[in-house]
Amino acid sequence: MQEFEASPRVLALIRDTALFLGASPEQAREASRTGTIALQSRTLALVPDMDEEVLILSAPLPADCLDDPARRVAALRACTALMLSFGAVFARGIAGPQVLGRCPLVNTSAEVVGRHLLQLAALANAVQAGVPRAANEACADRKEPSHAE
Repeated sequence: MQEFEASPRVLALIRDTALFLGASPEQAREASRTGTIALQSRTLALVPDMDEEVLILSAPLPADCLDDPARRVAALRACTALMLSFGAVFARGIAGPQVLGRCPLVNTSAEVVGRHLLQLAALANAVQAGVPRAANEACADRKEPSHAE
């Protein structure tokens, strides 16, 4: 796996986030080395933007998840609500379909990043399972406001 490049502050935050989510100290060190965290049967990626003001979160979806035109339309319609309430969108790119989210890094904590990752993983799991209105349900289930609010 490729080495992850980020400032010591971001690397420590990723390590602490992994620990908050229940990782062992060794797993947490590996998370800060690779920029990935295993959560809810999937590997989530974390990448800071160029200025390290925002952490971009990525939850992969199965390759065929958005192949059906009706599911693509539903995902596109859900993007507006997701972006406004959670800061997340569906995307199809070179790595395949995924749910992308963002978490501001200014004055944040491992708990805040961890909660964002839990929400993103839950959303990806609901979409993968084909749960109707998965995006709206994931947004409605939020217990903590995001930094964007």
